[in-house]
Amino acid sequence: LWSDSFDRELKDIFAVQDEVAAIIAKNLHLKLDAGSAVKVTVNPEAYRLVLEGRHAAINSSEDNLRRAEASFSGALALDHEFAPALSGLAFVWHMRARLSMVAPQFVVSELAQTEAYAQRALLADANLGEPYMMLGSVALIRGQLEKAQASLARGLSLNPNSDAGRNINGFVYLNLGRPDLALVEMDAARQLSPLEGGLIDTWGLALASCRGYADAADAFERASTLWSAPVIRANYALALVNLDRTEKAIGKAARRWMKRGGSPPMRP
Repeated sequence: LWSDSFDRELKDIFAVQDEVAAIIAKNLHLKLDAGSAVKVTVNPEAYRLVLEGRHAAINSSEDNLRRAEASFSGALALDHEFAPALSGLAFVWHMRARLSMVAPQFVVSELAQTEAYAQRALLADANLGEPYMMLGSVALIRGQLEKAQASLARGLSLNPNSDAGRNINGFVYLNLGRPDLALVEMDAARQLSPLEGGLIDTWGLALASCRGYADAADAFERASTLWSAPVIRANYALALVNLDRTEKAIGKAARRWMKRGGSPPMRP
């Protein structure tokens, strides 16, 4: 069923998508209503820039986020209301809020940018799941847990395989005092993107919240090989403290602070 391969020019990417969908439908014996198909014209270069932006945003450092922002903005220059590009910019500001947050009042502008781009994306395409997840993140950081749950439920109903959505949902459960459910969500996010250090890091947080400190330390060590964010070293050090490996914890934390010239940002 999945053995066909496709060799096309990049400009034919949407035709390939239609062809693959048709083959899958035929092999699964699905009857599709011909009248239900809606043709949407998409600028191929804008689509390419969105893919480029998504790639840059993986394991988000500030440099990568700047590159992602440039790609998403470039896509919007070609198509001013391209929902995936707007959603991508919402993600960029969402990550900036998470990586620089000490308390909600310190990321007011980041949250406002996330919210504005997410709402614009939904005006352009109300069936896109990611903007709902970004709105859920904003609500979570503001402490509006019921609102966060509602936004995430809507987003995940549209895209249940979103690693970002499952990850943010895990943070909601942590804030609700349900680390067991947080672990399920963050493990699912990690499995969806097994090479993304940030997701392995937050899975480690859930493990630590369930008092699985040895497994958490292993997770943070793995995450640190994929992404050099200071917060991972800080989380790793805390896990080592809980394992009574204080000397090693101090060494890791001290080395990281000296490299950065200051203390690491806290994760929400």
